[in-house]
Amino acid sequence: MLSLVGLPMLVWGRQVTGLAELAELCGAPEAGPVRVTGIPNARFASEVEAAAAAGVIPEPAAGGPATDPQELREWAAGLGWEVVPTWSADDVECFDVVVLPGGRVQGRVLSGVFVPTGRPGRTLVNHPAGAREIGALVVALRGYLQERLPEYMMPSAVVAIGEVPQTPSGKLDRRALPVPDYAVASTGRAPRNPQEQLLCTLFAEVLGVDRVGIDDDFFAMGGHSLLATRLVSRIRAALGAEVPIRAVFDAPTIVGLVEHLALAASARPQLRRTLRRPDRAPLSFAQRRLWFVGRFEGPSATYNLPFVLLLAGPLDVLALESAVADILARHESLRTVIGEDTEGVPYQEVLPADRARPTVPVVDVVRADLSVALADAAARPFDLSAEIPLRAGLFRTGVEEHVLLLLIHHIAGDGESMAPLARDLAAAYAARSNGVAPEWAELPVQYVDYTLWQRRLLGDENDPASVLNQQVAYWRSELAGMPQPLQLPTDHPRPSVAGHRGDFVEFTFDPDLVEAVGRLAKAHGATVSMALQTALAVLLHQLGAGDDIPLGSPIAGRTDKDLADLVGFFVNTWVLRADLSGNPSFEQLLKRVRDKALAAYDHQDAPFERLVECSIRSARPPTNRCSR
Repeated sequence: MLSLVGLPMLVWGRQVTGLAELAELCGAPEAGPVRVTGIPNARFASEVEAAAAAGVIPEPAAGGPATDPQELREWAAGLGWEVVPTWSADDVECFDVVVLPGGRVQGRVLSGVFVPTGRPGRTLVNHPAGAREIGALVVALRGYLQERLPEYMMPSAVVAIGEVPQTPSGKLDRRALPVPDYAVASTGRAPRNPQEQLLCTLFAEVLGVDRVGIDDDFFAMGGHSLLATRLVSRIRAALGAEVPIRAVFDAPTIVGLVEHLALAASARPQLRRTLRRPDRAPLSFAQRRLWFVGRFEGPSATYNLPFVLLLAGPLDVLALESAVADILARHESLRTVIGEDTEGVPYQEVLPADRARPTVPVVDVVRADLSVALADAAARPFDLSAEIPLRAGLFRTGVEEHVLLLLIHHIAGDGESMAPLARDLAAAYAARSNGVAPEWAELPVQYVDYTLWQRRLLGDENDPASVLNQQVAYWRSELAGMPQPLQLPTDHPRPSVAGHRGDFVEFTFDPDLVEAVGRLAKAHGATVSMALQTALAVLLHQLGAGDDIPLGSPIAGRTDKDLADLVGFFVNTWVLRADLSGNPSFEQLLKRVRDKALAAYDHQDAPFERLVECSIRSARPPTNRCSR
């Protein structure tokens, strides 16, 4: 065993200012292992800046340059050294490293990597051990009640008190009792080490709450499958560990999740800005699918996404036009045209912002004709090879009443893109109305960075070790023998050619039913969407669709935190098969659906067109393999 206790210590930003100086200090012949403390973690830079600006945390003290732990590892490996990252005992936004200039001796275990602060002789104003015991008591009490009471009888809040207040007559003094907080609140113990502290912070950020304890249930505090995806992404970025979404469902507390972290694989390649782009960046798999449809079917408005905003009050049209130009400059996907090389292979061409400056024509229209005018504008197809995939139009129905139409081709955006698009447009218009350009933090990545990263992540399908090969193999097995087409009791024959005409069927759930579905899902470790899919499968089964019910549904596809604020086409589609054979109870079927959904989450990166190929070819005789 190699003890690292008592190593020489260098403070980052004070005794060593960067990697070059560190290399010089550690490269001397007599140099041995050294501990470097207080290195700002580049992965947290934007979060720390935002939290400090909002007054959530104190302004970080000036230090050395922010550094990514993985880059530090690669730097050391290039010198034939090794660095061992560990937690900073003082600042959660920083990390420490132990530099081993000679590399690690094989077979020797390191001890004393993390050095706690200790702070002997400190005076405490509370009793932290007692606080932990109270948290554990509350958690244990809720668990005890959950085992014995139906959901509707569970108390809304559990509050620990030091003593029972009494009136002078010895009765319970209800007025002296603390007022319960009926909002979802943390009742779990406080973190016991830096790893649990970081996980508590990540849980709280994703859930949008002030505090999370290590025993708090992620889903009981408002989590769902989409938030679980974001949590996994945050864990990947912060800890460099690949945690499957299934782990969050199976162990939804920090205490449970820590056990999965110990077994987690190294994180997949990190999404980051590409410094040297190829001359012709490839399309993403999703983009290529729409490009092929467009080439095969010709110009069409099938994949036009209209984004309509009602603007009431005085409007500065020039400021609005400048704001639309600002969002084009901010999001490269909105000023990208699709080119083709001499062999017909498509590629992305990102136009400079000054070449993609849009116009916002103003059209006067009476209110009664507005719907028709919007529909006509939204039906105009795009020529993706010659024009950017965004078109704007302003319809004036009154002196201070306008309707803005932003028409986006699906190849450049999806449903999840509308929120950042609206936020950025509002910020840009507010700034331009005041005669200034918007001030916003630069996006960490652009869509081209994502497409290049997607290729690196998935790899070559012909490589058995690649992610794409393994995920396609899963879907090939999962979709084998799937009924095609599903026998639905339609009121008219299936057309031989798709007409691309559809509509919405809207209905509502009353609040009591929504609450009941939520309780049912929670009781079985599932989500509301899983419970509703189970109900839909039962309905179709009862209508004569059989025992094998495959349902396609979209999945956001934004598996990295840096994609959250980006406009682009990330959504994917997966197929979930509900097996109703053997006359299962609803609870048994819900468990089957849950298992299928969690397995699908682990294989969600496979492009939808590969799923289609697998489903079509799996319906043929077994001699036909599902391959490209």
